Amino acid sequence: AGAFTVAFDQLGGTDAIKAAAVGIRTLSATGADGSKASAPLTIVASRIPAPSSHTSLLVAEVATGDETTIWGAGFRAGESVALTALAGGTDGTDVILVGGETNDSGALQLTVTVSLDAGIYTLAAVGSQGSRASAALVVVEEK
Repeated sequence: AGAFTVAFDQLGGTDAIKAAAVGIRTLSATGADGSKASAPLTIVASRIPAPSSHTSLLVAEVATGDETTIWGAGFRAGESVALTALAGGTDGTDVILVGGETNDSGALQLTVTVSLDAGIYTLAAVGSQGSRASAALVVVEEK
């Protein structure tokens, strides 16, 4: 039908070239048979810093139904972070446990009541600015 897609998430080149590209531009395409198409394209400056590559999580073993504290560090300052137990649901779906915002040094401390079945899970932290961390979450039977 002549449709096509092109995906990219950044412009290459120097900072000066990237800065010069910001604004409304025309995206043009020419097919092998000479057909042509164009569309407007708005290029914006990146407002989100690169994600932190030095994140970490720490959590103690917890009994089902008990409360635990989860600590994280190395995120971006003021970054919103969601903590999820991967495949923690009874049907194997991921379970969002808690979320919060990091402090000025990119650290967080969150308390959550864990109602997962006994087992070991991957605790995944995903930040709103792309930072990621993981840790083992060990859940034991009720005490």
